[in-house]
Amino acid sequence: MMSEFIKNTPERSQRTNQWLAVALPFVIPISTSLTEIIIGAILVCWLFSGQFKNTFGQLRSNRIAQLSIGLFALLAISSIWSTADTALIGKFLAKYRMLLYVPIYFVVFERSDLKRQCQWGFYAAMTLTLVCSYINFYTNINIGRDDPLAATVFRDRITQNILLSLFVYSLSVEFFESSRHRWLMAVLIAAGLFNVIGMASGRTGYLLVASLACLFALQHFRWRGLAFAGACLVSIGAVTYFVSPAFQLRIDETVAGIQRFQSSDKDPRGQYRLRIYAQGVQTLLSNPVIGTGVGSWGTELARHIPKDSPFYFDDPHNEYLAIGIQTGGMGLGVFGALLLMLWKRTAAMSSMDRKLACGCLVTLCVGSLVNSLLMSFSLGHLFAYWAAYWYAPGIQDEEELGGSQSVSVESELRQAA
Repeated sequence: MMSEFIKNTPERSQRTNQWLAVALPFVIPISTSLTEIIIGAILVCWLFSGQFKNTFGQLRSNRIAQLSIGLFALLAISSIWSTADTALIGKFLAKYRMLLYVPIYFVVFERSDLKRQCQWGFYAAMTLTLVCSYINFYTNINIGRDDPLAATVFRDRITQNILLSLFVYSLSVEFFESSRHRWLMAVLIAAGLFNVIGMASGRTGYLLVASLACLFALQHFRWRGLAFAGACLVSIGAVTYFVSPAFQLRIDETVAGIQRFQSSDKDPRGQYRLRIYAQGVQTLLSNPVIGTGVGSWGTELARHIPKDSPFYFDDPHNEYLAIGIQTGGMGLGVFGALLLMLWKRTAAMSSMDRKLACGCLVTLCVGSLVNSLLMSFSLGHLFAYWAAYWYAPGIQDEEELGGSQSVSVESELRQAA
């Protein structure tokens, strides 16, 4: 009896991990503690599953796993010359720890028949977020974070807007690709879009909605659709500017901040992010090859802006700058190669999976221009999860492809032209 149990432990552990992987995209947008617990359980089950050989096989043959581990290794090595203290080095390395999970996630998803359920787990989490957000905004009931005016619930405004933008895009793809539950998808798409644009005052959300709308139009309606999407975005933006005080405030702040930054006005209000970007570029150019080491951004910024200043921030609000400052051109090269590999691998996917994966990738690429997404707990862990989810072949993927080669993104663009 005991020998039979021990014999079946690896198989049971692997199956348990596949179910834990279904729960993970549901808890990541909602709870940090639950996310840590489930990731810990996944690691324990991975140890009991005996998948060490398979995991190291991923490291030998899988470029995405190699580049993820390589980026973390480079950050760890940069601690040798980092200008930050030991505590900061440890803190920032911990922020990038999700890169170490990518090879394990590949093993978990390999030939899994539960991959579709993982996607619905994310949809369920964002639907719950959306419902609670509307309750917060329109009633006296406060659920989650104590910021009802920003319509935030489980995460901060920026993170929630990024997640909702991806949610709206993904459901839009599902709406066009599926014939089931379309009325429910339409309601959630409209509610999510209004939440990001009209309720929450987040410029990152506005940028991502515009970027993902252009991607969606290009994928479904070719270049003519892209022009139509641009016209719609301008029209929606103009209408929202006059009917949404939150949207109007953020746009006015952005314009005023740019004007102050370009003028000789020394008033720092509204231009702190532009000042941080300018300082970040200077820091990167001063150490363009190897950077100033992991966790060094705060130390380098403190040379120019006092730590007690309201305009001092411990990250540059730009993932490319964050990686470049810490690891120089080497780190930027590895990060760029990882993004390029993720893009190229979409060519072998089925139509819907390719569109959904491209949405995640565009969210990461565009969002990283204005925020340090990988250093965000929820966003960093979610994108590490998606990196393995979309690119690990599951049973459902093999059945959908049926051995045939799907149309690549490049060929679609050639047809559109």
